[in-house]
Parts: sequence; structure tokens; C-alpha cells
Amino acid sequence: MTLTPAYVMIKEPSNETMSATEECRRLAEPFVVTGEVVHGFGRGSKELGIPTANVDPEVVKAIGTQLESGIYYGFCQLVPTTTATAPQVSNGVVDTTAAHESRPPVYGMVCSLGWNPQYNNTIRSLEAYILHKFDTDFYGSTLRVAIC
Repeated sequence: MTLTPAYVMIKEPSNETMSATEECRRLAEPFVVTGEVVHGFGRGSKELGIPTANVDPEVVKAIGTQLESGIYYGFCQLVPTTTATAPQVSNGVVDTTAAHESRPPVYGMVCSLGWNPQYNNTIRSLEAYILHKFDTDFYGSTLRVAIC
């Protein structure tokens, strides 16, 4: 998978240790991550009863130190792979008239970004618990997460 700037919205890294409140103030706008939904460690649904959508570890690596590990809230959207961006008209303005009807729904979510020390993970992960009941799984889909 090739990473492009569309996968991770870059924020200025901080050299200071911050409290959770200070970290929230630093996020003046959502931190957006887009990546493929992949199989995780198999604990969310099976062991904990909380199904999560796991973002591709390569995308999580690209976050680096831009965002502290922790539990965050925000919004997410399953984006069709073929239409990851809204159609553009010739003057560069986003055409929201026709795209609005086919735009995927936005769901509330809570996500964990980190190593899950309870399980001694060695790989940092981003796992989103989407506040919506889905009838089927969506492995291989593209998930856009806006961490607030």
C-alpha cells in the first residue's frame, strides 16, 4: 500500500508532554485518517463483545508522533473505494448537489489509538468502535476517521 497525504492529515508534532485536556485543545480541528479496514487481533467482538473496525497498520505507522496514543471520540464514514472524494467541477468547487444523495452516512465513533498494554501488543493500532449496527462485516472497505 502506498501512502499519500490523503491518508493522514498532518498536524504539527509537539515536543512537550501534555495532559489530555491540553491535547484536546491542540486538536483545533479533526485529525483525519483514511485506510483499509483489516482483521485485528480478534478480541473486540469475540472476547469483549465490542466489534471494532481496525485500520491498516501501515496507515497507523504514518501517524507517528502526530497524535498521542489514547481513547478518542469523533466521526467516521465508510467510503467507497472508487469514489473516495466528491466529484469536482471544472472550476475546482466540490459539486455537492448530485454527490449529496450518494454520500455515505457519517457515524459517531470512539476509537483506541495505541498499543493496548493490557494485551502487551507490540504493534500500534487504530480501532474504531462505530456507533451503528451493521448487518455484515466490511473488511477491505475504506474507513475515514475524523478524530475530534
